[in-house]
Amino acid sequence: MNGSVDIGAIESGKYWTGKLDDDWSKSENWSDTSAVTDTSVINIPSPSFYDFIPKIKTNTTVRKIFLHDSTTLIINNGVSLHIGP
Repeated sequence: MNGSVDIGAIESGKYWTGKLDDDWSKSENWSDTSAVTDTSVINIPSPSFYDFIPKIKTNTTVRKIFLHDSTTLIINNGVSLHIGP
């Protein structure tokens, strides 16, 4: 993982809901039901807010990511998450 991870207060941006399954790339798993892009500001709330732990299965880039209270984010082997502008 490149960049920095902020653990703190809820920020603006898209929130993981995990309504459908654990697939990070499916828009139905996000609060705004749109795909993650390199300009996305990502928030993964406390696990009490969703049923499925987010799993990144393909290389992806986001602008920022905020992990909150006891959050788990799974990144498959051989896959990278780039964080930054």
